[in-house]
Amino acid sequence: MQVLKFGGSSVANADNMSKVVDIVTKAVDRDRTILVASAISGCTDTLIKIGNLAAERDESYKELINSLQTRHHEIIRDLLPREKQDDSKEVCDTLFDSLRSIAQGVCLLGELSPASLDAIQAFGELWSTKILATKLASIGIATKWIDSRKIVRTINKNGKNVVDIQKTYFRVNEMVESNQITQLFVLPGFIASDKQGRTTTLGRGGSDYTASLYAVGCKARILEIWTD
Repeated sequence: MQVLKFGGSSVANADNMSKVVDIVTKAVDRDRTILVASAISGCTDTLIKIGNLAAERDESYKELINSLQTRHHEIIRDLLPREKQDDSKEVCDTLFDSLRSIAQGVCLLGELSPASLDAIQAFGELWSTKILATKLASIGIATKWIDSRKIVRTINKNGKNVVDIQKTYFRVNEMVESNQITQLFVLPGFIASDKQGRTTTLGRGGSDYTASLYAVGCKARILEIWTD
């Protein structure tokens, strides 16, 4: 097993994602692979801004959501084969609908709780990895997208979310062992969940941490951190 992680600038647009696809395709020829990716460049900062504007009842947050949606649609259009685009947009738009619902709730309450902020920040990695997984599967790689919130578990210690290491390693190993025909696992970095199933995050730079957890959990022979 090997783990490859790509940061936000590496998946910033369709051209950069194409380079990621080329690198990962060659990697899969060598070994089974776990691919961890960040949100597209600037996405997480925009999501934080959306949360803060919504809490201030500043409805300009809606324009930021629309702008993010347009960026992801453009990547889908430029990266994916035509026959995959409509389904990918539908998956993407369902997540955007969920984001709008959460942001509207924050706006109505006039308050952005840590849990709400985590939920809002999580969307970036979901969008980027869903698109990448679709592209990689379309070129014939046995690909499986898995939500990191089902694998990486956190517990609250002194008001902070910290990773439950042993439970996380167990789930990583279980994921790999129960999907023997899968050549490539694609997972979002940065996001996790607590024992109540609520979305949590691992902090800025958290995707590197996610990749490290997967590498140790599956006893990978190598972990590569890629940047543009």
